[in-house]
Amino acid sequence: MKTRPCKIQLRQNLSIYCMQLRTAKLLKLESCMQLRTAKLLKLESCMQLEVAKLLKSRDVYEAKSEEASEKKACMKPTRHGASEKERALGAVYKRTQAGGKKKDEARGEEATEMRDSQECILSGGVYLRHRLEKPAS
Repeated sequence: MKTRPCKIQLRQNLSIYCMQLRTAKLLKLESCMQLRTAKLLKLESCMQLEVAKLLKSRDVYEAKSEEASEKKACMKPTRHGASEKERALGAVYKRTQAGGKKKDEARGEEATEMRDSQECILSGGVYLRHRLEKPAS
């Protein structure tokens, strides 16, 4: 014959069962917290890797910009005295320019003379006489 448990035993059994449930929930919660902690640690290590990459790329960028500024400084033209060849070419150029001006002046004088002779001929005079009267310059 089975005896029925008394009210005190029923209450005790109920409280034990509730405590077991709470313990199971707490254990489950603890494992969830451990998983979240593991994920956060993994995320933190990824962030540290990213920071390391960024620092390295910044250092590389600074080194490249420094190298570029050094190259730029080296490429700036410096004022050196003209070489002999450059001086000779400059002198020849000046002479040719001066010779060209003289030719232009001579052509201009010839054109003026021809105009004068044509005016003389058209007005009926003799150009040679007119030319002799012209003062020498």
